[in-house]
Amino acid sequence: PDLVIDKVADRAFVALGDTVTYTITLVHAADSTAPAYNVLLGDTLAGTALRLVAGSVTTSFGTIQTGNGGGDTAVQVAIAELPIGQTVVVTFRAVAATVPPPDGTAPNTGTYTATSAPDGPPGFVRPFDGSDTAVVRISSTGPAAATGLAGEIEDFLNRQQAVAGVPAIPAVYS
Repeated sequence: PDLVIDKVADRAFVALGDTVTYTITLVHAADSTAPAYNVLLGDTLAGTALRLVAGSVTTSFGTIQTGNGGGDTAVQVAIAELPIGQTVVVTFRAVAATVPPPDGTAPNTGTYTATSAPDGPPGFVRPFDGSDTAVVRISSTGPAAATGLAGEIEDFLNRQQAVAGVPAIPAVYS
């Protein structure tokens, strides 16, 4: 099996208290020739900049193991077998809780682990993994502080960059 993971945030720039929706997509690469087994797809929301919104985790395939409980701080989806052609889409929300030093950049990484067979003798089952990172910038003031044409331009650029998966430009207010 050959898997590809992609993680994106719906916004590139947020203020403290704002919510970001993350989407993690896992698919077989075009040259993949076998199913993947024992797949764990997840996100630990490392650090304190982002706080998971409990109950916000959804998946198109597999079983949500963590992320929807009141005390959960990580997302994990288990998939016993990922057939060729199957796409997994996991979404969840996180709240910007603090401004990370030095510049407010909060990278967030989605990961997966899997095996080439459900079980078997040592050397027969090949483990593999992958990851992808989405970056948001957190500000204590946020886009609401930008007004007029400058604010509209910044909002437009941030939306375009979020779609392209590019980090937002730093906010400049006059």
